[in-house]
Amino acid sequence: MERSVAFPRSAALWIADSVLWGSFSLVLFQAAAVTPIVGPAISLFAPLPLIFLSLRRGLVGGALGLLFPFLFLVSFTSSFPRAISLVLEFGGMALVLGEGIRRGWRGERAVLVGTLVAGSGIALLLISDIWRFQVGLFHLLDRQIASRLQEVREILAKTALSTASWDALEHFLVQSYPSLLFLSILFGAVVNYYLARYIRGLGNPEARKKDLPFSSWSLPEYWIWGLILSLLLYLLPEPYRRAGLNLLLVFLGLYLLQGAAVSSSLFRRWQLPTALKVFLYLLSFSQPFLLLLLALIGLSDVWLNFRKMADPISSDGG
Repeated sequence: MERSVAFPRSAALWIADSVLWGSFSLVLFQAAAVTPIVGPAISLFAPLPLIFLSLRRGLVGGALGLLFPFLFLVSFTSSFPRAISLVLEFGGMALVLGEGIRRGWRGERAVLVGTLVAGSGIALLLISDIWRFQVGLFHLLDRQIASRLQEVREILAKTALSTASWDALEHFLVQSYPSLLFLSILFGAVVNYYLARYIRGLGNPEARKKDLPFSSWSLPEYWIWGLILSLLLYLLPEPYRRAGLNLLLVFLGLYLLQGAAVSSSLFRRWQLPTALKVFLYLLSFSQPFLLLLLALIGLSDVWLNFRKMADPISSDGG
């Protein structure tokens, strides 16, 4: 009799958790459809509730939490494509990041696998749209790029940007759209992964001690060949130049993260106040020159190993 009572109670708790955390994820995801500028930034955190659910209930629990917002979107908004978008863009990433934290993967591995899963999901969405609208890949990409350009134009409408500057920016965005899309997924995975780990560590000091901080982020040395290949392609005529530009931006983004990790390690060594560290990060990510400098630091770390002089990695999150 006790076993027959315990099972429904346990199942009810699983369902309650799935609905609760799935609802949080749905609200964050829908923010992009409500406000055109702030919304996309808020929807960046849509995987976070599902990561917590996966940590609490495991991979199956995380999948159940993903099922609720999917059914809600299909049933109440009649938006099957948007429901699929939630599953493929954010759901897969959330499950991978949750499993990465539970299994103790290094941050680089969890983030890159989560990024590839989300990127594959977006690729499936593109293939689906090509079949659904009976259009070519480049025509579909042009439509998406035009939509993104309109959003950027609205944001920059109040600035003093000249027509020539806008034309140059528009050309760059068109040429580099695939890499910018990948980098947006990558940085979203980084933010969700380390934020989830940090919040989990607040209530679980033992788990926090086992987690490697962001300052330990390190790419394999042989990845430098990818950067070299992208530079060689960029020196060739079109269409190789365009492929080289996109690969170059991807690898610079990866080494930018490594440069930020080096900075985190050095900040900890110098015992800088938290407020000062936050200010320096915000300053760095708001200035193109400083972003390039961070990427060069990350690239140089492959040979110079700036962190070898820093204190041993601690559990303070970097």
